[in-house]
Formats: sequence, C-alpha cells, structure tokens
Amino acid sequence: MEGVWKINPFYWIALWRLSRKQRKQTLAFQQIPRKHSRHQERMYVNLENLNPFRWSRRAVRVFATGFFTIMVPIYAYLGMQPVVSLEVPNTNQPNDYSTLQINSIHLHTIVKPLVLQEKQLIAPDSIAGSYSSADNKTFLIGHSSTVFKNLYQAQIEDIVRYNGANYKIVDITILEKNDIDMRKILDSTESPTLVLMTCAGNPLPNQDATHRLIITAIDIETTEQNTIFNYALDL
Repeated sequence: MEGVWKINPFYWIALWRLSRKQRKQTLAFQQIPRKHSRHQERMYVNLENLNPFRWSRRAVRVFATGFFTIMVPIYAYLGMQPVVSLEVPNTNQPNDYSTLQINSIHLHTIVKPLVLQEKQLIAPDSIAGSYSSADNKTFLIGHSSTVFKNLYQAQIEDIVRYNGANYKIVDITILEKNDIDMRKILDSTESPTLVLMTCAGNPLPNQDATHRLIITAIDIETTEQNTIFNYALDL
C-alpha cells in the first residue's frame, strides 16, 4: 500500500529536480550501508517526507485542518444552491401521457394531464400540460421559455398532431392576462378543439407575463366535413 502515495505529483516534481547522480544515490540508499553521507540522508528524508504513511501526527493534523478549512465552505455553498427539477421527455413515457407535435415549429413533447390546484393550473417545467372539463375541448399550456418557446412562430393552417389526431390552426390571438375569459376557453364545442396557451408580452416574476398567446386548432376531419356540407348547401 505504501507505493500508492507516489501518485502524489509533488513527489515526482521533487524527484525530477534532483540531478541524475543524486537520483541514483537516492534510489540506492536502502541498499548501501548505514555509513552514508549526510547529503544522501537529507535527500532520502526529503523524498520520504512526501509519503503520507510516514507523516508525523502534527503533519497529519496540519494537513487535515487545512483541507477541511478549504473544503467545508465549498461543500456548504454547493449544498445551499437551489435544486431545479426538470421533466425530460423520454421514450419510456407513461401510458396516460399524450403527445403534442407541430412540425412547422419543431415542437414535439409529451403532455401531462393536469388537475386544478386552488382553482389554478400549474404548467410543468419543460413539457406541456393538458386539462379538459368539457366535451370536445382540450386546453394545453406550457412555458414560453421551454416547451412553447417557438409557439409564437405558428401560423394559420399549420397542422397540430395531438393524441394521434390531426388538427388545423384556425385562430391565433394575443390578449392581456386580465382580459382572458377562462370559462369561454374551457367551454365545450361541437367539434374536437385544441386551445394552446403560453405567456407573451412583458415578463413578470414567477415565470409570468403581461399577455397570453392563445392558439385554437380544430380537428381536420370535422373541418373537412363542414366544408363539404357548406359546399353542398351552396349548390
């Protein structure tokens, strides 16, 4: 085990600084008689002083005191740093999680079902959240700094794929936070509808903002059926 201490870089630095002749004398010290010169003994002792297995109790106390004096404040500082919880999408997603995809803005994320907490919906950190309280209406939210960072680039008629169905964007609106009627947003509709919402405008504390970007998308099959029906009426 005593050979392990030689990984100490200071040992090799001290050894390198010795001349070739002195190095040979030092390495052969254990094999020569005890009647050696003081110079040889000094070189041997200097190198052995780097061996922690031969340190005196005083040297060990000094080293331990210095080590803990430096490392304890560092560990204390690192321990007081806030821990950020991230929800990273992966292929091993739960069976009750849906997926949301908008290829035009390179958006692909899993969607976590949400429940009301004190009449509020809390968006996940890095994925989208969904809430539905009425027929044919699904409300999707996410942070504009993470999962919905490119949502402002979406355009009318872009395709939104959610839970295996395709939807077409039919409306894009930006409203002030205080002007939003959540009852209207969550109300049921005749055809399957998605409402995507994220922050917009000027930033506020706690990942909030002064406005909301609201995107409405309607199921494509229903839209096509309505188009055909209206065309037949025109005839």
